[in-house]
Amino acid sequence: MKMFKDNDSYLLKELHQGNKKAYAHLFNSYYTPLCNYVYSYTKNTKQAEDIVQDSLLKIWENRHKIKPQHSVKNYLYKIAYNQFIDNDRKNKKHLNYIDEVKRKSLNNLIEKDDDFLENKKAIILFEVQKLPPKCKEVFLLNKQNGLKYKEIAEELDISIRTVENHISKALKIIRNKIKQLRKVSRPNS
Repeated sequence: MKMFKDNDSYLLKELHQGNKKAYAHLFNSYYTPLCNYVYSYTKNTKQAEDIVQDSLLKIWENRHKIKPQHSVKNYLYKIAYNQFIDNDRKNKKHLNYIDEVKRKSLNNLIEKDDDFLENKKAIILFEVQKLPPKCKEVFLLNKQNGLKYKEIAEELDISIRTVENHISKALKIIRNKIKQLRKVSRPNS
């Protein structure tokens, strides 16, 4: 191993020829420094180790393309950096894909909720029309016209308690219909 220590061109030449001892020396000498280097970009130890392992594997797989005149250190660091960039691009594509799936899912939920709200609104309007006349009148004066119970009682010449009873009855009928709608439209809820 000592023969590789100070002779980059000899190390690369031996690596080019498939010398496993040269590769082991390269791996043992540069693994930790490369991990530290890549970590400075990733801030993630596991990711840095994966990138360095991929880089060193790539060197072995492409050893026949190595030119002995290169600096070993520069060559390794360049490969590790390029591997980091490739990995980063893949991660961004993956994250973009995940964001797109989330966005589509959210849009589908919003559309379903919009449909549900439209159905709910239609049911409320339909059920209000079916209320007994006095109950309907009291309910609309309160909810549509914004009158207070006391104002409705004075306008219709009835007691506040009667207004409360009509509103309570109307709300109970409408809530029951909405509950039925939920059971029909969302059976798994």
